[in-house]
Amino acid sequence: MNNIGVEYAPGMRIIVRGEEWMVKRVETNSLGNQTLQVVGISNLVKDYESRFLTDLEKNRNC
Repeated sequence: MNNIGVEYAPGMRIIVRGEEWMVKRVETNSLGNQTLQVVGISNLVKDYESRFLTDLEKNRNC
């Protein structure tokens, strides 16, 4: 079982690499990790849609 330590849910606001994003959808990928579909909130990424893989970000100090 995957123990990410953070439970993500649609509507959450997250900070990734210094920018604020809102989670639109959370899916479990084929490796059992979470894929976050997000839309940008802060000025630099406003209205930009992206996806983040939690297994790639969990070991970084963002």
